[in-house]
Amino acid sequence: MVENPAKAFHSIAIARHKNYTYFLGALAGYAFVACIFWYIHAGDIAKRLIEIVAAGIFISPVVGLIIYFLHLLFIKIVLKAFGYTAKFKNIMAVVAYSLFPLIISAFILLPAEIIVFGQFLFMKSPSPFLLQPTSAYFLFGMDGVLFLWFFMLYVIGIKILLDIKYAKSMLISILSIGITALTIIGGLSFIPTK
Repeated sequence: MVENPAKAFHSIAIARHKNYTYFLGALAGYAFVACIFWYIHAGDIAKRLIEIVAAGIFISPVVGLIIYFLHLLFIKIVLKAFGYTAKFKNIMAVVAYSLFPLIISAFILLPAEIIVFGQFLFMKSPSPFLLQPTSAYFLFGMDGVLFLWFFMLYVIGIKILLDIKYAKSMLISILSIGITALTIIGGLSFIPTK
C-alpha cells in the first residue's frame, strides 16, 4: 500500500475476500470523532478532558461505521450519476483501505495533540496555534500530510477499481468526499453546543 498503491488496490479489487473492511471503517471513527469534537468545540461543552476522551473512545467505532456506510451510499450515487458500476464489496474495500492514513493520524498524532494541547485542542479559544505555535504547525501539518495521503490513495483506488483516468477519478473522489463532509457538517448544525 505504501510502496505501490496502484498494485495494492489492484490486488484488493480482485481479491475474493475483503477482510477487515468493517474493522478499518470502525477504526477510522476515531479520526472522524476527533474532527467532529474539534468542529463542535467539545472542549467548551465538557468540563474535563477525560469526558471528551472517554466519549470519543466509546462512540468512535459506531460513528466510524455510520460515516463509512453513509459515504459508501454517496459514492455509489456519484458513480451511478457518472454511469459507472462496481461491486459494493469492491467499493467497500477501496474506501476502507484508503482510510489507513486517517487511522494512523487518530492513533499516533491525536494522542500527541491531546498531550500537548489538552482540552484546548477542542476549544474555540484559545487556539492551539496561540498556545504552542511550533507544535501546532508541526502536528496539524502532519495531519494535513496524512489527509493528502488518504486522498491520494482514494483517487488511486477509484481509478484502479473503475479503470478510468486520474482526472475523472479525482472528480469522483472530490464529489463523494465533499458530499459526505457537507452532510456531516449539516447534521452537526443540529447539535446544541451550549
